Parts: sequence; C-alpha cells; structure tokens
Amino acid sequence: MKFQELKSDEGFDVLLEIMAEVEVITSDPQYQEYIENGRKKNKAIGDNTFARLLYKDHRETTYRIIALANQTDAETVKAQDYPVTMKQIREILQDAEIASFFV
Repeated sequence: MKFQELKSDEGFDVLLEIMAEVEVITSDPQYQEYIENGRKKNKAIGDNTFARLLYKDHRETTYRIIALANQTDAETVKAQDYPVTMKQIREILQDAEIASFFV
C-alpha cells in the first residue's frame, strides 16, 4: 500500500480524503445497524453484511478508498484484476489507522 510510503504532509492530506470516503459508508443506516448489532453480538468487522455494504452498496466509494491508499485513481482500480483488488482491501482493513475509522 503506497499510502505507507508518503511523507507526513501528503499522508495527512490523503488520510483526510480517505476519512471523507469512509464517512460515506459509515453514515449509511445499514452500516450503523451492522455495527450496533456487531457490538451486541461481540462480532468483528468482516462478515457477509460488511462485504455486501462494501462491494454492492458502496462499490464506487470502496474503489476510491483503494485508489487513495494506493496513490492511483478509481478507474485503475476498477480495471485491475480481482485478486489484486481483494488483496488491497485486506491490506486497508488490516491497517490500524484506516480500519479505526470504520468502528
């Protein structure tokens, strides 16, 4: 993930852009219900409901987040091979700084 290679000023700028995109997802009432139910059941992010939210309901937003984290554009992400995209999503969700915005 190229995001990790940025200098501080550029990194903060990209992080702010990622936060704005994540807010699109986290403000979705279905997402808020998912988080609340997950807390009640003590479940972590990563089940089928979360996948549906990312890949179906917020696909374009997900592409933009991946693009920002990898210093590219959403069209490039859309055109790349599926396994590459899935690897990048896993890397983003495993990044403690970015993942913390989802909870």
